[in-house]
Amino acid sequence: MSKHLQNDLEKLKRHILAIGALVEESVENATHAFCARDVDLAKKVIQDDEVVDAWEVNVEEECLKLLALYQPVAQDLRFIASTIKVNSDLERMGDYCVKISKRTLSLSKEAPIEIPDKIQRMIQLTKKWCVIHWMRFLAKMRHIPDRFACRMMKWMLCNAR
Repeated sequence: MSKHLQNDLEKLKRHILAIGALVEESVENATHAFCARDVDLAKKVIQDDEVVDAWEVNVEEECLKLLALYQPVAQDLRFIASTIKVNSDLERMGDYCVKISKRTLSLSKEAPIEIPDKIQRMIQLTKKWCVIHWMRFLAKMRHIPDRFACRMMKWMLCNAR
């Protein structure tokens, strides 16, 4: 593998990690804002989505550039292809966080009600799902052995809010 390709792949890894961290924070903030009816936090999620959208475009362009310039094969090609898919999914998750935040803003004008247990459970499952799939992607990206990734996922699931 050429040094240029290796450097560009490392840059791509850093960028997909950055967008992942932003979306993970958006999920946390949107669900917290919804449960607490925190208008300021909901507005922050909506504003932060512009950053997520910009990162999504940037990462997609980087992937296409890598495909065009280096014509990668095998592992590098699989990584770039999976990054394109994950990138799109992360951006969509950010959009869902915006929808939750907009609903939070509209609900904030109404009298408070208790959040049903089913919605609380959905929030918990969504966070766990995000952790599981994100760790799985990171494990493949960083060549972490599956047994270590499984231990890490178990730890994160037990410690997820």
